[in-house]
Amino acid sequence: MTGIAAWFNGRSLRERRMILVMLALLAVVILWAGIIRPIGDGLASSRERYDDAVLRLASTRVRVDAVKRAQKAGAVTLTGSLADTIRLRAEGGAGGQRGLQSILDHAASQQVARLRIGIDRPPGVMDAAEYVLRPFTAEQAALLPVVLEEAATAMECFVRDGIHAAMNRHNRDVG
Repeated sequence: MTGIAAWFNGRSLRERRMILVMLALLAVVILWAGIIRPIGDGLASSRERYDDAVLRLASTRVRVDAVKRAQKAGAVTLTGSLADTIRLRAEGGAGGQRGLQSILDHAASQQVARLRIGIDRPPGVMDAAEYVLRPFTAEQAALLPVVLEEAATAMECFVRDGIHAAMNRHNRDVG
């Protein structure tokens, strides 16, 4: 330390002032880059996450209210939760669906992401293929806007954030 002090004292008054000004500017830059800017970035990020959470909460409440209104209007209830109605998968088999099996055959892999949408199950012992090809009932049609809105949101999340993030957000009970 004495060597630095001796060197500093060996400078002219003008040089010492310039060195002190440079050290003060360096301290300001370090303070800004090391403390102020990261705190500002963190606050901005937390504001964005909070705003996103508020929007998702409002969107979820609107969808839940729509399902409740549809149920009060005498519409068929979902056989499971909305999460059971809309299901994202990163990979897997066709599950007996010939169209999906064709896609998997052409892709030569079962690692094909997919979104399954299903409002309810066939009644009794009715053939599933026959059931899904029939037109929607009035009760099922009443649920379509809610289900399709959730499916669209899930697909937007998949495109924006990837299949695993979309599965984490949308393969859960929202009601």
